[in-house]
Amino acid sequence: MRELPPIGFFAEDYFADTTAVKDGENPTSLLLRLGLDTKQAYGLLAAGDSVFDSRKMIAGKRVVAYYSADSLRVPEYIVYSNDRIRSTVFKCRDSIAVWTYDKPVVRERKSADVTVNSSLWNDMLQAGVSPLLTLELARGELSCRPTCGVAVVEGKVIKDNADVQVVNLSVTGNLRQLLLYGSLHTGSKTADNLVDLLCGVVTI
Repeated sequence: MRELPPIGFFAEDYFADTTAVKDGENPTSLLLRLGLDTKQAYGLLAAGDSVFDSRKMIAGKRVVAYYSADSLRVPEYIVYSNDRIRSTVFKCRDSIAVWTYDKPVVRERKSADVTVNSSLWNDMLQAGVSPLLTLELARGELSCRPTCGVAVVEGKVIKDNADVQVVNLSVTGNLRQLLLYGSLHTGSKTADNLVDLLCGVVTI
């Protein structure tokens, strides 16, 4: 006897059709487009109102509809991807039900000591730091905790199979000049705010 997978059904037993939430589409219209009738759609959403907040459905999110393998192509399960990890599963037939499913994630912690001599982007890449982390740093989305003129930066990147990356960033030269004119952008921070990086805890 086959062991039921974590998602709650045997996906390989069905015909899968991948789509995405359209602009202006609501949960009811999505379910109708995927083959449910109005009564089924309302019943399914009512059954899952404590699990799935229909107001948070976002256009562009991935949706996979699983249909019966016969010629009738009856919708059996619908899986809405809340994010990269969590999905909401709608069981459309027999005893309708709604539950969430989290994909298994392998978490890996990495660290790198980076000295910025000229280009933040190039120096970070040469040290093997994830480009995603570098972009977050460049957008000013990471916290910077300066100590004795050395900025220690910690950031978190969530991917399908990796999680945490920590970067100790040593700045060679004038930190203020680097932030103002280098490849590190700081959004609405002013020059005076940037000077404070050398003497306090500032989120850039």
